[in-house]
Amino acid sequence: MEKFVLIVVLFYFLQISVVSSGRVLFLVPITSKSELNVFRPFAIALAEKGHHVTFVASVASSNATAMPPTWEEIVPIQIQVTDEDFATGDLVEKRKILKNKFQFLLSFDFNFPLLCHQIYQNREFQDKVLGQEFDVAITSVFAHTCLEGIFHKKNIPFIYYSSCAVPQWISRLTGFNQPVSYVPIPLLQYTDKMSFSERVTNAVSVWWLNVVMDWKTKPSSELIYREYLGENMPGLGEIQSSASLVLSNSHYALTLPRPLPPDIIEIGGLHCRPGEKLSKVRPKKSEGLRSFLIIIFCLNYEFL
Repeated sequence: MEKFVLIVVLFYFLQISVVSSGRVLFLVPITSKSELNVFRPFAIALAEKGHHVTFVASVASSNATAMPPTWEEIVPIQIQVTDEDFATGDLVEKRKILKNKFQFLLSFDFNFPLLCHQIYQNREFQDKVLGQEFDVAITSVFAHTCLEGIFHKKNIPFIYYSSCAVPQWISRLTGFNQPVSYVPIPLLQYTDKMSFSERVTNAVSVWWLNVVMDWKTKPSSELIYREYLGENMPGLGEIQSSASLVLSNSHYALTLPRPLPPDIIEIGGLHCRPGEKLSKVRPKKSEGLRSFLIIIFCLNYEFL
């Protein structure tokens, strides 16, 4: 009997594993407020588990005082600074460009040099990001190419997080080229049931965006991060190909079924919160007209 008890006790202690927290860097300072809604819940969950999270964002959290003690937030640029890059001109004209697919694709770019320089020159960013060590980094697949040199400089394993279905210029970094015959790029909002002309448009669009990435974005991004991190930094393509994982805010039930390799994982809905009851809306007698509650339910927010 004593031997049996001893075996049970030994077996119990053998199941105990040592768990340690890590230092996680979320590098998303060039994102819209809506895109941050995808990243922030994920980061907060890691902080609540005891990991030290450094969240570099474009907009400060509205409830910063309620964050876990392991949470550290940096806003190196104010969101208003991005007006010149993202929202120059009349909003109606911008909408017209979005409707004209080829005009939009011709004007598309992955890099924003003005914002990149301002981020690198920010004192807090230099101290709390460039001056610290991290165990892992998570960044957006969009607009952060000029900052990806930091991962190589600091020798940080990094993960791409896509706020939509993984685009072709990211999936090819894993060695997988998504078939253009039935996998549309997210920017076009096609379905997997494309006509011949839509397939041609999709194929040309994929080719064009790869050209923009290889011949425009990569050289300009390399100039920026080499200016601040050293001239001996490798090319952007070499850095991007070392990504450990790609997380995609998509799900075949909400978007489209698509073939994906093991290192691209669909996590659609990860940022969702538990449902809450809607408050009752009662019209005021003084208004004279009836009040209406309009609820917009959208599964694709890319151009809202």
